Amino acid sequence: MAGDPAPDLPSGDSICGTTDNRTPSSHAAVGRINTIGCTGWIIGNAAGGSSTDKLHLSAGHCFASGQVLQFAVPSSGSNCSLVQPPAAKQFAIDSASSMYVNGGVGNDYWVFKCFANSTTGRTTWQEQAAAFTLASSIPANGTTLRNYGFGVDGTNTDNATKNSCSCSSTAGTGTRNQTQQTHTGPLNSVSGSALNYGIDTCGGNSGSVIQHNSTLQAVAIHTHGGCTGTGGGNSGTAITHSGLQSAIATMSSGGSVGNDGCSGAIALVLGNNGTYSNANATTSSPSWPCGSGGKDLWFTYAVPCAKTVTFSTCVSGTNFDTVMQVFTGSCSALVSAGCNDDWSGCSLSSLRSRVVVTTSGATTLRIRVGGYNGATGSFLINVSHTACP
Repeated sequence: MAGDPAPDLPSGDSICGTTDNRTPSSHAAVGRINTIGCTGWIIGNAAGGSSTDKLHLSAGHCFASGQVLQFAVPSSGSNCSLVQPPAAKQFAIDSASSMYVNGGVGNDYWVFKCFANSTTGRTTWQEQAAAFTLASSIPANGTTLRNYGFGVDGTNTDNATKNSCSCSSTAGTGTRNQTQQTHTGPLNSVSGSALNYGIDTCGGNSGSVIQHNSTLQAVAIHTHGGCTGTGGGNSGTAITHSGLQSAIATMSSGGSVGNDGCSGAIALVLGNNGTYSNANATTSSPSWPCGSGGKDLWFTYAVPCAKTVTFSTCVSGTNFDTVMQVFTGSCSALVSAGCNDDWSGCSLSSLRSRVVVTTSGATTLRIRVGGYNGATGSFLINVSHTACP
């Protein structure tokens, strides 16, 4: 490969004031993801129960194979060219075991492990000795938040022009390009699993940590730009997102699945949910009325009003023969509302599942997804319905 790739660019303007207020930083738990041009960071959760290895977070739209997480990143060249850190500070990302979702604002996350360094044999945790603690709740609007990330920067001074989110190879001012910088700003609003905040970012900040500036706990993964000249804010996925929490729990335990039974079901949101894996699931009760289902995982969906709701695994990324069943009632009094093995209407594969349920009012539905004859693999669930009156 020759040259530096274009970094990931979040949608919309992303400098939230009249000037770019990012300043150089050196947080040991935050790294640059090369070659895609995003940011990743170490969290305190063990990878597979290991005492010497930890998990990492970034944005789901940053996922790609063949990436490297880099720490102690040096200044870039004045022509914007990236300078690589020492080999001991570079860690290949294990894309095969990753769990990620690229579902837009508020539903965009990537949980991944890194291989031990090929030179030193040390993990990211052993080398960096730093990790973020995850917050258990989202703070109130107005709370000061902080970001650490590797955004594009075409300047080499503080309080630079607002138009700093590009870098010209001929300007001679590119030394801060995709090096670690930080900025603080207020939490403006929370909508579902999306946080909106006034923190300066640029392309390359995607996947970076949003931290409570007082408690130092991580509250979100930065994913999208959205600041404008008249207000707005940049956005990220809340650390409390149920799918993100489930992915962290699964990878922390080395593969055991928290939603293996009805009582551990995790909440779905409108749109695409996942990626999930039933590789370590067991077969639950009651017995499957269709498709000889097995090795199933459980989910819930809160229907807000009377409507027809569609659940489907006909989503790109589902890679095995799924079976799906939807229930009303509690876990102790389940009533089947529909079951499907092969949905012939799926353009991706007839081996995907789809169940449509009509409700008479607001209610909670319970959904389980398994594999035909216990087949295993990765899957996503799409939830769709019309708006409430």
